[in-house]
Amino acid sequence: MSVSAPDPPRTVDRSTALQDLLAFELRRCSGIGEAGPRDPGCLKAWAESRRRFLRQRDSATAPAPVAPTTLFPNVPASGDRQEGEGTDVTAPAMQVEPPRPEAR
Repeated sequence: MSVSAPDPPRTVDRSTALQDLLAFELRRCSGIGEAGPRDPGCLKAWAESRRRFLRQRDSATAPAPVAPTTLFPNVPASGDRQEGEGTDVTAPAMQVEPPRPEAR
């Protein structure tokens, strides 16, 4: 009788293990039918799946909203101008449409 050395311990990636647990729970929830929407475990699993799919972050780690940018960064916004201050941008001249012959 020969004694073999025990297998070295396997290292399991934690994210893979969590995905397997989530996949197992999602499969379980899809199999319980109408009881799924009332099951707290299913509600948590669906919320986690949705969060991962949409890549939502916790509100504490979400970046602060960025101030809106202007379409024309070299032109000051209307709120930035002082009253009576003009702009250096000239509006295009309005052209009169030539008369058209009447249709009879």
